[in-house]
Amino acid sequence: MTRPSRDCTLRSKGQHMMRTKARIWSYRSKMHSKSFEYEGGYIFPTKSDIPHLAFCVGRWLFTMPGYELSFSEMGNGMSYGAVQSRGQNRQDILGDVWLKHVYVVFEQSEKPRVGVAQRS
Repeated sequence: MTRPSRDCTLRSKGQHMMRTKARIWSYRSKMHSKSFEYEGGYIFPTKSDIPHLAFCVGRWLFTMPGYELSFSEMGNGMSYGAVQSRGQNRQDILGDVWLKHVYVVFEQSEKPRVGVAQRS
């Protein structure tokens, strides 16, 4: 599925990454995750061996290590995931979890633009 570039937002204060359900469903099934309305998102067993996550932004492929995709432990053997569904939002939000794995350059000009490169 390809989405127009205007539908992605970089957000430095948000801790979560939000992606479309279709793109992350197979990833979540590998972690035995579950959606819980009370917790407000997807949770998974804390001791899960989380695989790396790779996805495209535009035509560029970015990879994040699995150990970074656990946002916080809930104290009951479960962890809240850093990758959550965007629900009905029009935009995917790429927050701190993603931004700390890339180099980003913002150009504030008449035609603002942003450049992103994977960190090694």
